[in-house]
Amino acid sequence: MKRILLICFIITAIRANAQTSLYVDSSISASGAGTSWSAAYKTLNEALNVANAASTTVQYIINIAKGTYYPTGVQSATNRDSAFLIARGGVKLYGGFPSGGGARNVSADSVTLSGNIGTATTATDNSYHVMAIAGIASTADSIIIDGLNISGGNANGTGTKTLNAQAVSRNYGGGMCNMAAAGKLVINNCSFSGNAAGGGYGGGIANINSAPAIASCSFRDNIAKQGGGMYNSRTSAAGVGSVISYCTFSGNSATGSLISNGGGLSDISNN
Repeated sequence: MKRILLICFIITAIRANAQTSLYVDSSISASGAGTSWSAAYKTLNEALNVANAASTTVQYIINIAKGTYYPTGVQSATNRDSAFLIARGGVKLYGGFPSGGGARNVSADSVTLSGNIGTATTATDNSYHVMAIAGIASTADSIIIDGLNISGGNANGTGTKTLNAQAVSRNYGGGMCNMAAAGKLVINNCSFSGNAAGGGYGGGIANINSAPAIASCSFRDNIAKQGGGMYNSRTSAAGVGSVISYCTFSGNSATGSLISNGGGLSDISNN
């Protein structure tokens, strides 16, 4: 009986730690099965759709080749509610691979997630959020966002949209909106630039009931009414406050009249 129980325990542990790698490369002519560089997905949302729908006992490692990716899949689409959505724990995004695969180099093979859909020369029809992470349980496996440039989000809308059973405001988090993402969220080696939440909160990132660990990231030329680069609210409700280390803030601005509105960072974690 003990031997049977031990075998069952080992099988359960293996399943809990199972990993699946997916590959994304915008330079290919058509999507494959996503299981290798030679059969990569052409759009990032294809990989995220697979990962979001899968069992939470499997970790998904999504490797992204250099290029620009849009939440709609193509630059010319016009649905402003489109966003790169992560709806479960155990999803890891790594940018910085060359086209066709090879050694990872984030600087040489940059990956941009752009909200500049619709008309390329105007921001008025851009996605409200480039990326959204919503409804992640505190017990969920970790989420990692590493080596991505996030730009062109424009959270200037009204009302909310429902993502993973969470009401997400269209005027929060132009670059990234983390709403009730209480799981272990890590953001490394990323840049947030040229995002906006003109009448709202968190041009670059808005963290609501979420407490990510953010390291070695840059926030540049983002704008919002409050928290041009980053806005934190009720992050302590997620268990601990956000941990921000080795990050740079430059050229961000807040249009609100109060000095506490914070061009670079506004933190009202206990509110």
